[in-house]
Amino acid sequence: MDELNELASHTLQQVKMRRILVAGELNADLILSGLPSLPILGRELIGTGFTMALGSSSAITAARLAALGAEEPDFAVDFVGVAGRDDIGRFVLAQLKHFGVHTDAVEIIDSPTGVTIALTYAQDRALLTYPGTIAMFDGSKITTAMLAKYTHLHVGSFFLQTGLQPQLASIFQQARRQGLTTSLDTGWDPMEAWMNNPWLVGVLAETDVFFPNENESAALAPDIPTLMRSLAGTLIVKRGKHGASAYMQDGSHIDIRDLINLLSTF
Repeated sequence: MDELNELASHTLQQVKMRRILVAGELNADLILSGLPSLPILGRELIGTGFTMALGSSSAITAARLAALGAEEPDFAVDFVGVAGRDDIGRFVLAQLKHFGVHTDAVEIIDSPTGVTIALTYAQDRALLTYPGTIAMFDGSKITTAMLAKYTHLHVGSFFLQTGLQPQLASIFQQARRQGLTTSLDTGWDPMEAWMNNPWLVGVLAETDVFFPNENESAALAPDIPTLMRSLAGTLIVKRGKHGASAYMQDGSHIDIRDLINLLSTF
Protein backbone atom coordinates (compact mmCIF):
# COMPACT_ATOMS: atom_id res chain seq x y z
CA MET A 1 0.00 0.00 0.00
CA ASP A 2 2.97 2.34 0.55
CA GLU A 3 3.95 2.09 -3.11
CA LEU A 4 0.31 2.69 -4.05
CA ASN A 5 0.14 5.88 -2.02
CA GLU A 6 3.50 7.03 -3.35
CA LEU A 7 2.38 6.72 -6.98
CA ALA A 8 -1.00 8.30 -6.26
CA SER A 9 0.68 11.24 -4.52
CA HIS A 10 3.17 11.72 -7.35
CA THR A 11 0.46 11.56 -10.03
CA LEU A 12 -1.83 13.93 -8.17
CA GLN A 13 1.00 16.46 -8.00
CA GLN A 14 1.25 16.29 -11.78
CA VAL A 15 -2.45 15.98 -12.56
CA LYS A 16 -4.48 18.25 -10.32
CA MET A 17 -7.84 16.92 -11.43
CA ARG A 18 -10.65 19.16 -10.24
CA ARG A 19 -12.43 19.96 -13.49
CA ILE A 20 -11.55 17.65 -16.33
CA LEU A 21 -12.14 17.96 -20.06
CA VAL A 22 -12.14 14.71 -22.01
CA ALA A 23 -11.89 15.18 -25.77
CA GLY A 24 -12.43 12.33 -28.10
CA GLU A 25 -14.34 9.62 -29.84
CA LEU A 26 -17.84 8.40 -29.09
CA ASN A 27 -19.16 4.98 -30.01
CA ALA A 28 -21.15 2.06 -28.64
CA ASP A 29 -19.67 -1.38 -27.99
CA LEU A 30 -21.66 -4.40 -29.21
CA ILE A 31 -20.20 -7.17 -27.05
CA LEU A 32 -20.57 -10.82 -28.03
CA SER A 33 -19.27 -13.42 -25.57
CA GLY A 34 -19.14 -17.18 -25.22
CA LEU A 35 -17.84 -17.84 -28.72
CA PRO A 36 -16.18 -21.23 -29.28
CA SER A 37 -13.43 -19.85 -31.55
CA LEU A 38 -12.41 -16.93 -33.69
CA PRO A 39 -14.75 -16.26 -36.67
CA ILE A 40 -14.26 -18.48 -39.70
CA LEU A 41 -15.15 -17.22 -43.18
CA GLY A 42 -18.23 -18.93 -44.56
CA ARG A 43 -19.27 -20.37 -41.20
CA GLU A 44 -21.60 -19.27 -38.41
CA LEU A 45 -20.64 -19.37 -34.72
CA ILE A 46 -23.03 -19.24 -31.78
CA GLY A 47 -22.27 -17.07 -28.77
CA THR A 48 -23.84 -17.30 -25.32
CA GLY A 49 -24.04 -13.61 -24.41
CA PHE A 50 -24.66 -10.20 -25.96
CA THR A 51 -24.90 -6.65 -24.65
CA MET A 52 -24.61 -3.08 -25.89
CA ALA A 53 -22.51 -0.82 -23.71
CA LEU A 54 -20.84 2.56 -23.69
CA GLY A 55 -17.76 2.27 -25.89
CA SER A 56 -14.69 4.32 -26.74
CA SER A 57 -11.61 4.76 -24.60
CA SER A 58 -12.28 8.47 -24.09
CA ALA A 59 -15.92 8.05 -23.05
CA ILE A 60 -15.20 5.16 -20.68
CA THR A 61 -12.39 7.15 -19.07
CA ALA A 62 -14.73 10.13 -18.65
CA ALA A 63 -17.36 7.91 -17.03
CA ARG A 64 -14.87 6.36 -14.61
CA LEU A 65 -13.39 9.72 -13.66
CA ALA A 66 -16.87 11.14 -13.03
CA ALA A 67 -17.67 8.17 -10.80
CA LEU A 68 -14.45 8.57 -8.81
CA GLY A 69 -15.20 12.24 -8.19
CA ALA A 70 -18.94 11.88 -7.60
CA GLU A 71 -18.67 12.75 -3.89
CA GLU A 72 -16.55 15.86 -4.50
CA PRO A 73 -18.73 19.01 -4.83
CA ASP A 74 -16.18 20.94 -6.93
CA PHE A 75 -15.21 18.02 -9.19
CA ALA A 76 -16.64 17.77 -12.72
CA VAL A 77 -15.97 15.94 -15.98
CA ASP A 78 -17.05 17.41 -19.32
CA PHE A 79 -16.88 15.73 -22.73
CA VAL A 80 -16.24 17.40 -26.08
CA GLY A 81 -16.66 15.41 -29.27
CA VAL A 82 -19.07 14.43 -32.04
CA ALA A 83 -21.99 11.98 -32.11
CA GLY A 84 -24.48 11.07 -34.79
CA ARG A 85 -28.15 11.93 -34.80
CA ASP A 86 -29.14 8.28 -34.45
CA ASP A 87 -30.11 5.66 -31.88
CA ILE A 88 -26.51 4.78 -31.08
CA GLY A 89 -25.60 8.44 -30.60
CA ARG A 90 -28.54 8.91 -28.25
CA PHE A 91 -27.58 5.76 -26.35
CA VAL A 92 -23.98 6.95 -25.88
CA LEU A 93 -25.02 10.40 -24.65
CA ALA A 94 -27.56 8.88 -22.25
CA GLN A 95 -24.86 6.59 -20.87
CA LEU A 96 -22.45 9.48 -20.32
CA LYS A 97 -25.11 11.48 -18.51
CA HIS A 98 -25.99 8.43 -16.41
CA PHE A 99 -22.38 8.30 -15.20
CA GLY A 100 -22.38 12.03 -14.40
CA VAL A 101 -20.45 13.30 -17.43
CA HIS A 102 -21.56 16.66 -18.84
CA THR A 103 -22.23 16.48 -22.60
CA ASP A 104 -23.17 20.07 -23.51
CA ALA A 105 -20.03 20.35 -25.68
CA VAL A 106 -20.84 17.27 -27.78
CA GLU A 107 -21.88 18.23 -31.31
CA ILE A 108 -24.70 16.22 -32.91
CA ILE A 109 -24.36 15.77 -36.68
CA ASP A 110 -26.19 13.89 -39.45
CA SER A 111 -23.70 11.04 -39.76
CA PRO A 112 -23.68 7.55 -38.24
CA THR A 113 -22.17 7.22 -34.77
CA GLY A 114 -19.22 4.85 -34.55
CA VAL A 115 -19.63 1.23 -33.46
CA THR A 116 -17.18 -1.36 -32.16
CA ILE A 117 -18.06 -5.04 -32.26
CA ALA A 118 -16.18 -6.76 -29.44
CA LEU A 119 -15.67 -10.53 -29.61
CA THR A 120 -14.68 -11.52 -26.09
CA TYR A 121 -12.81 -14.64 -25.03
CA ALA A 122 -11.42 -15.95 -21.74
CA GLN A 123 -7.99 -14.33 -22.12
CA ASP A 124 -8.50 -11.49 -24.58
CA ARG A 125 -10.82 -9.92 -27.13
CA ALA A 126 -10.96 -8.96 -30.81
CA LEU A 127 -12.31 -5.56 -31.83
CA LEU A 128 -13.95 -4.62 -35.13
CA THR A 129 -14.67 -0.90 -35.49
CA TYR A 130 -16.75 1.18 -37.87
CA PRO A 131 -15.39 4.73 -37.21
CA GLY A 132 -18.41 6.79 -38.26
CA THR A 133 -18.27 10.08 -36.37
CA ILE A 134 -15.02 9.05 -34.59
CA ALA A 135 -12.92 10.37 -37.47
CA MET A 136 -14.94 13.59 -37.80
CA PHE A 137 -13.95 15.29 -34.56
CA ASP A 138 -11.16 17.78 -35.29
CA GLY A 139 -10.82 19.56 -31.95
CA SER A 140 -11.77 22.97 -33.34
CA LYS A 141 -14.16 23.54 -30.43
CA ILE A 142 -11.27 23.31 -27.94
CA THR A 143 -10.46 27.00 -27.71
CA THR A 144 -8.41 28.93 -25.18
CA ALA A 145 -11.69 30.09 -23.64
CA MET A 146 -12.86 26.50 -23.22
CA LEU A 147 -9.52 25.36 -21.77
CA ALA A 148 -9.63 28.16 -19.21
CA LYS A 149 -12.44 26.29 -17.40
CA TYR A 150 -10.38 23.16 -16.70
CA THR A 151 -7.36 21.83 -14.83
CA HIS A 152 -6.78 18.68 -16.91
CA LEU A 153 -7.28 17.51 -20.52
CA HIS A 154 -7.47 13.83 -21.48
CA VAL A 155 -7.62 12.26 -24.95
CA GLY A 156 -8.05 8.56 -25.76
CA SER A 157 -7.92 6.44 -28.92
CA PHE A 158 -5.41 8.74 -30.64
CA PHE A 159 -4.94 6.42 -33.60
CA LEU A 160 -8.67 6.23 -34.38
CA GLN A 161 -9.12 10.00 -34.21
CA THR A 162 -7.66 10.87 -37.60
CA GLY A 163 -9.48 14.21 -37.69
CA LEU A 164 -7.97 15.28 -34.35
CA GLN A 165 -4.41 14.02 -34.84
CA PRO A 166 -3.00 17.02 -36.80
CA GLN A 167 -4.22 19.54 -34.20
CA LEU A 168 -3.63 17.62 -30.98
CA ALA A 169 -0.02 18.62 -30.32
CA SER A 170 -0.91 22.33 -30.53
CA ILE A 171 -4.03 21.76 -28.38
CA PHE A 172 -1.96 20.00 -25.70
CA GLN A 173 0.71 22.69 -25.92
CA GLN A 174 -1.86 25.45 -25.45
CA ALA A 175 -3.48 23.55 -22.59
CA ARG A 176 -0.18 23.26 -20.75
CA ARG A 177 0.56 26.95 -21.34
CA GLN A 178 -2.73 27.69 -19.61
CA GLY A 179 -1.77 25.55 -16.62
CA LEU A 180 -3.60 22.33 -17.47
CA THR A 181 -2.01 18.91 -17.28
CA THR A 182 -2.53 16.48 -20.16
CA SER A 183 -2.94 12.73 -20.52
CA LEU A 184 -3.10 10.42 -23.52
CA ASP A 185 -4.18 6.85 -24.24
CA THR A 186 -3.38 5.98 -27.85
CA GLY A 187 -5.05 2.58 -28.06
CA TRP A 188 -4.00 0.12 -30.75
CA ASP A 189 -2.88 1.49 -34.12
CA PRO A 190 -4.95 -0.20 -36.87
CA MET A 191 -2.42 1.05 -39.45
CA GLU A 192 0.48 -0.23 -37.30
CA ALA A 193 2.53 2.86 -38.10
CA TRP A 194 3.06 3.64 -34.40
CA MET A 195 5.92 6.14 -34.00
CA ASN A 196 5.91 6.67 -37.76
CA ASN A 197 2.54 8.38 -37.41
CA PRO A 198 3.39 11.98 -38.44
CA TRP A 199 1.61 13.55 -35.45
CA LEU A 200 2.36 11.29 -32.49
CA VAL A 201 5.85 12.45 -31.52
CA GLY A 202 4.70 16.05 -31.19
CA VAL A 203 1.75 15.00 -29.03
CA LEU A 204 3.86 12.85 -26.69
CA ALA A 205 6.21 15.79 -26.15
CA GLU A 206 3.23 17.66 -24.65
CA THR A 207 1.83 14.73 -22.64
CA ASP A 208 2.13 14.71 -18.84
CA VAL A 209 0.76 11.19 -18.30
CA PHE A 210 0.78 8.50 -21.02
CA PHE A 211 -1.27 5.27 -20.65
CA PRO A 212 -0.35 2.55 -23.18
CA ASN A 213 -0.84 -1.13 -22.43
CA GLU A 214 2.01 -3.64 -22.66
CA ASN A 215 1.48 -4.50 -26.32
CA GLU A 216 1.13 -0.87 -27.36
CA SER A 217 4.24 0.11 -25.40
CA ALA A 218 6.26 -2.64 -27.10
CA ALA A 219 5.00 -1.54 -30.53
CA LEU A 220 5.88 2.10 -29.87
CA ALA A 221 9.47 1.57 -28.73
CA PRO A 222 11.97 -1.27 -28.20
CA ASP A 223 12.24 -0.54 -24.48
CA ILE A 224 10.92 1.70 -21.72
CA PRO A 225 13.88 4.16 -21.65
CA THR A 226 13.44 4.82 -25.37
CA LEU A 227 9.74 5.47 -24.95
CA MET A 228 10.37 7.70 -21.91
CA ARG A 229 12.60 9.97 -23.98
CA SER A 230 9.58 10.82 -26.13
CA LEU A 231 7.46 11.95 -23.18
CA ALA A 232 7.12 15.14 -21.19
CA GLY A 233 6.02 13.33 -18.04
CA THR A 234 5.01 9.99 -16.54
CA LEU A 235 4.56 6.69 -18.37
CA ILE A 236 2.01 4.26 -16.91
CA VAL A 237 2.01 0.88 -18.69
CA LYS A 238 -1.23 -1.04 -18.14
CA ARG A 239 -0.64 -4.75 -17.54
CA GLY A 240 -4.18 -6.14 -17.38
CA LYS A 241 -4.83 -8.33 -14.35
CA HIS A 242 -1.26 -7.70 -13.20
CA GLY A 243 -1.96 -4.00 -12.58
CA ALA A 244 0.39 -1.37 -14.00
CA SER A 245 3.93 -0.08 -13.96
CA ALA A 246 4.72 3.62 -13.58
CA TYR A 247 7.92 5.21 -14.83
CA MET A 248 8.83 8.76 -13.78
CA GLN A 249 11.19 11.19 -15.46
CA ASP A 250 13.51 11.14 -12.43
CA GLY A 251 14.24 7.48 -13.20
CA SER A 252 12.06 5.99 -10.46
CA HIS A 253 9.80 3.05 -11.22
CA ILE A 254 6.87 1.58 -9.31
CA ASP A 255 4.93 -1.63 -10.01
CA ILE A 256 1.30 -1.47 -8.97
CA ARG A 257 -0.48 -4.81 -8.68
CA ASP A 258 -3.94 -3.35 -8.18
CA LEU A 259 -4.72 -0.59 -10.69
CA ILE A 260 -8.29 -0.27 -9.43
CA ASN A 261 -7.07 0.63 -5.95
CA LEU A 262 -4.66 3.13 -7.46
CA LEU A 263 -7.45 4.84 -9.39
CA SER A 264 -9.71 4.87 -6.35
CA THR A 265 -7.12 6.91 -4.44
CA PHE A 266 -7.75 9.81 -6.81
